[in-house]
Amino acid sequence: MITVLGANAGLDRTYEVPGLRLGGYHHPRRVDVAAGGAKGVNVARLLRALGHEVQVTGFAGGLVGQEMARRLASEGIVAAFVPIAGDSRLCLNLVDPETGRQTQIDEVGPTVTSRETRALVERWQELLAGSRLAIISGSPPPGTRPAVYRRLVALARKSGVPVFVDARDGYLSAAMSAEPDLVRVNREEFGHLVGARLRSWQAIARRARELVVSGIGAVVVSWGARGALGMTADGAWLARPPAVRAVSAVGSGDAMLATLAHGALGALAWPERLRLAVAAGAANAEQLGPCRIGPQHIRTFLDRVECEPLGL
Repeated sequence: MITVLGANAGLDRTYEVPGLRLGGYHHPRRVDVAAGGAKGVNVARLLRALGHEVQVTGFAGGLVGQEMARRLASEGIVAAFVPIAGDSRLCLNLVDPETGRQTQIDEVGPTVTSRETRALVERWQELLAGSRLAIISGSPPPGTRPAVYRRLVALARKSGVPVFVDARDGYLSAAMSAEPDLVRVNREEFGHLVGARLRSWQAIARRARELVVSGIGAVVVSWGARGALGMTADGAWLARPPAVRAVSAVGSGDAMLATLAHGALGALAWPERLRLAVAAGAANAEQLGPCRIGPQHIRTFLDRVECEPLGL
């Protein structure tokens, strides 16, 4: 079993609207509705498609929370959410296929109480007991202190469960202070984390190596169509994707994290893990709706991903 935290979960609604313009009246050409709202839900969906048993925890409240849990269960994902008084959020993504532009409108999410947060930590600890790997993906809703992420990582490590993290800002920093086994971020997030403007793979690699030396197991930094860098104690690799006809890049980072977990559980060599992750990100970008892909989609890109060692 893989345990995934998607603390600020809800529902994702993606609209494909040709010729989208502000102030206009539009009918979407296609609509995709799925459990989402949290990056962790996207990660869980792809892990399930890759054949893993997955359970998702986080906060769930109101009719949106109920519908989210129902949709996850219909996909074969165990919904192990903590009930809250507030209503779970809706996230809207407007995609114009003519220009390739995306407009994303995410509700902030309900404010949770300290009691609800403690209940989440307790649920996480319970779920770790039967887990092979744990994933913390995305930021929590208002009312959750960054220190909670440090606590969640520490509990996983104490339980002997490898833990992967994809978060940002103070939540990422807090999680990293407990030394997770893997951190995945994009270039912009990584720059904020290390306090530097990173304009080359070499600059990214130097900073990533510092984090690995400090105790982080591995660091993966993505840079859109330019690919991704993977840094471990054994070295650094750079993987570049093929050109894609992008429909929506939303969820591509989540697809990468899911396949990094899949590769770790399959004991793949690091260059192959990185190739798989970049292929998944590219496959996701050609689909409407986050992480609505499977192994067959990823395979169509895998052979066209280039991966090479990166010297410093």
